[in-house]
Amino acid sequence: MVVGGIVFLIAFFGCCGAIRENNCMLVTYSIFMLILMIIKLTLAILIFVKLDDIVAQVPQWLNDAFSKDKTSFQEIEKTFSCCGPNGSLSYLSMNLPDTCCATAPCSPLNSYSGCNGIVQDFFHTFGLAIGVVAIVVVAIELVAAVFGLCLANHVRNKGRRARY
Repeated sequence: MVVGGIVFLIAFFGCCGAIRENNCMLVTYSIFMLILMIIKLTLAILIFVKLDDIVAQVPQWLNDAFSKDKTSFQEIEKTFSCCGPNGSLSYLSMNLPDTCCATAPCSPLNSYSGCNGIVQDFFHTFGLAIGVVAIVVVAIELVAAVFGLCLANHVRNKGRRARY
């Protein structure tokens, strides 16, 4: 809701500044776009720098989730088609749930592999994708800010010429 309000405010400055040919609104729009660009660039850099650390933490998160609530962990198993953090070995003292196998009856022989590697691959793949998309959005925002400043300059020059 807050993000939507901020986006609306920025778009309002850009649209109204262009329609009314208001230099101040166009410059404000460009400044907001540059601020957003810097924030997204910072986040993209953090994603690329910290991605390996985040991926390395996945096994610990999965082990914690598994030890706290095995029933909830079955949702992870369904989503990723995996079995426990470390495969069927995670269920040594229990029966394997149906989420660990593609076909019933579920046994260690026909169970999926462990979730650690699969979820780590997921985080790594989508972390890189999010970082790349953020860089593309930064480039688009840079173009929008430059166009806003060019339009503001044109409006200012047009006003100067009209006075002479």
